[in-house]
Amino acid sequence: RPETRRPILVEGADGPVTARVLDRLALAPGQVVAGPAIVEQADTTILIEPGWQASLAPGRNLLLTRA
Repeated sequence: RPETRRPILVEGADGPVTARVLDRLALAPGQVVAGPAIVEQADTTILIEPGWQASLAPGRNLLLTRA
């Protein structure tokens, strides 16, 4: 599935911000995704807020840290 974008509301923003929408299965190990972004998978949806980033660690764990 190709990457898409969608407007979302986040705390502290004056209005909608544009978030990338990614398929978790398409993420590569070590890949870093900066927020705002949405990572979708079959059983959950993960929001990465502005100022945060996610990286895919060994074991396919998604680690979120402040950017």
